[in-house]
Amino acid sequence: MQGTAPAPRGLNLTKGVTGAVRELPVFTQLNPTIPLHVLGKGDGYAIGMIDYGQEHNLIWVTALDGSGEIWCAPNHKVRLGKNWTMGRAESSLITEDKRAASENAAADTHSPVQSPALRSA
Repeated sequence: MQGTAPAPRGLNLTKGVTGAVRELPVFTQLNPTIPLHVLGKGDGYAIGMIDYGQEHNLIWVTALDGSGEIWCAPNHKVRLGKNWTMGRAESSLITEDKRAASENAAADTHSPVQSPALRSA
């Protein structure tokens, strides 16, 4: 690409079929992993991050503690937890999310609906 400035460090650019330059997604494996909380899903560890470019949220690839599921969470749904050493208190959003999850779990235990495995027994 004669006459163009080099791409800023960290950008992964390619030329499309039409000749337009576009940014490719960048996946970063995190080592060490980062403990965090995904709102609506629970606590877990970020094992990677996907950056689709400046017009998109960062995506945190997160292994959840409670279920073992891997979720890709958008940046606005991810919060760092409390850290006594750093003097960081727990986010009020995390506290509220945990309270709501606890209430939902308590309501589910009072529900007459049984799992399919228990129905056939």
